[in-house]
Amino acid sequence: MLDISAFNNRSKFPSYARLKSDFNHFLTRIGKEKEISEGKARECLTAICGINATSKADYEHKCNVQYFFKNKLQGTPCADVSNSNPFVRIHDKDDFMKWISEIIGLSPTNTKGKIGDIIYAADLSIKSNLLRSFLNNIAVNTSYSNENNCLKYFGRKRWLAKTPPRLRDAHISSYNFIHWSFPQPKKEDIFLNQSVIEKLPCRAGIVDVEQKIIFKHILDKNYNVRKPTILDAGFYEQYEPGGSTKPLKRCARLSGFDEYVHIPNIFSNVQESLFETFNT
Repeated sequence: MLDISAFNNRSKFPSYARLKSDFNHFLTRIGKEKEISEGKARECLTAICGINATSKADYEHKCNVQYFFKNKLQGTPCADVSNSNPFVRIHDKDDFMKWISEIIGLSPTNTKGKIGDIIYAADLSIKSNLLRSFLNNIAVNTSYSNENNCLKYFGRKRWLAKTPPRLRDAHISSYNFIHWSFPQPKKEDIFLNQSVIEKLPCRAGIVDVEQKIIFKHILDKNYNVRKPTILDAGFYEQYEPGGSTKPLKRCARLSGFDEYVHIPNIFSNVQESLFETFNT
């Protein structure tokens, strides 16, 4: 059991009192975390308890920038990624639409229209054709000529190919951040109907109630798929050590999902079955 008594020294660890009062759930859970060593847990506390901050928000921001963002993907690698496919990702709808719009230069309205066509197509063959056509669109923005944008959109410092990139080449989200996904359950149809789909963010422990795009995607070992740790979660209150999502109180009777963290996937690995929520 991790001994945290040494961190009571205010001269050495000026933010321990703030951590205990504002983020006590973190202190409780870091002692339960099995995916990192006791030494790593002590290193974490030493780092974040030594950070001076003017407010709760300032402290959280500094902890993220100075420690958590630099210590992601520390958990156990997924033993067999291929047999865990497909994975399911729950993504904020507005961010998802904005991301695509920024890459290919379509207006958000046109992007939503195209995504809506895929979501509500009559069958999988039509969905597949629509998605493949969409993914193959050449990016019309010049973002790939800018080093910072190229890293943000495509996960590369520069675009070396002779031809401009396409949407399918782009990462689903900022390359600098990790993503959370869970393997699609094999004994349960989580996409049975809209009522079941609406409960997925709640079962995945997602606190915000914004509308979501939910998609299945294929991962492999190159995406560094690992069990999450408290270092991935930071101060997120809903995280619980153990490798499974913790459903919110309103759906506590439902089961959670096995969860993993990984670097962002690319659009071409997204499967044709996209779903959206309305009342999360």
